[in-house]
Amino acid sequence: MRQLWWFILCEIISIFGVFIITYYITKRNKQRNSANDVNNMSLLIHGLAHEIRNPLNTMDSNLQLLEEDLEFVRGQNRAQQITEPQIEVTQIFDKLKRVRSEIENLDQILRAFLRYADLAKPQVEKCDLKLLIEEELNFIEPEAQRQGITLIRKLEPLPEVWVDTSQLKQALLNLIINANQAMEKGGTLTITTKLINEQIRIDVKDTGSGIPPERQEKIFDLFYSTKEEGTGVGLAIVKRVIEGHGGKITVSSEVGKGTTFSIFLPLNLPH
Repeated sequence: MRQLWWFILCEIISIFGVFIITYYITKRNKQRNSANDVNNMSLLIHGLAHEIRNPLNTMDSNLQLLEEDLEFVRGQNRAQQITEPQIEVTQIFDKLKRVRSEIENLDQILRAFLRYADLAKPQVEKCDLKLLIEEELNFIEPEAQRQGITLIRKLEPLPEVWVDTSQLKQALLNLIINANQAMEKGGTLTITTKLINEQIRIDVKDTGSGIPPERQEKIFDLFYSTKEEGTGVGLAIVKRVIEGHGGKITVSSEVGKGTTFSIFLPLNLPH
């Protein structure tokens, strides 16, 4: 039993080592924008992801086998009416569940990271942006109402623009989900669009808990999250999508009053 726990500990340490290496390489390449650099980084990330998945799968398989062995022991104890060892077996089961829960969390982070790595160059098409936003809001409105969130739309008519509709929908959905999560006790979500100096501005404003000033500069960094169960990938994807369209995203927030994410997209994106 002790050897198994040492094995699990070593595998966990190796996984975190790979994550540290991945994060360092990603930060180092963050300012490089050439297609060759992006492709190389994507290949590297997929290779590292493969190395992470191997120990995860091995750990999961061994834990399943151990659970089966313990279940057999517990069955024998019951048959022999042995009660005291049941306490030890139950404690081991609890520890196994915690370890497997951590494996699931690591796998969730890995899947999110791969979504970031797989983000391709925008495949643009002409789009009615107001209609695209309306579709997204119609999709999330029932869930928002269930959470006690009032949805306000301030959508001005906009000229058609060239965007990757799939990527932009993903970015908007990430911002909306973040806003809803910041309003645990309900609140107001306001989506505003307007045309300003040959740019389209989209504001996603919530009345949630807000973000402290010292965290606002970090929230777009890969793996940085203000939530305990967050992966720190969602906002990094948003930033990458918007910048891939030649735009930018900013944040303004006040603790206890709410947060506004502002997207600025150019009208003259080459297609």
